[in-house]
Amino acid sequence: MGRPDRVLLDVRSDNEWTGTNAMGTKRGGRIPSAVHLEWTNTVDSTTKQFKPAAVLHEMFQQIEVTPDKAVTTY
Repeated sequence: MGRPDRVLLDVRSDNEWTGTNAMGTKRGGRIPSAVHLEWTNTVDSTTKQFKPAAVLHEMFQQIEVTPDKAVTTY
């Protein structure tokens, strides 16, 4: 995307992100310039609810998904 005020967040599985599982698509793998966080990592495996906001905030901070950026998910 090439813009510092935007981020493309790929929430697909790790295998889709790496291209080891193309899920029937013509080309598998990552989208150039995208950051990755598998969506299942945002959910508590026991309660099946989203993790606490502070935990999610830290997860997103680590991959530079911050409140000052427009986020597009994929």
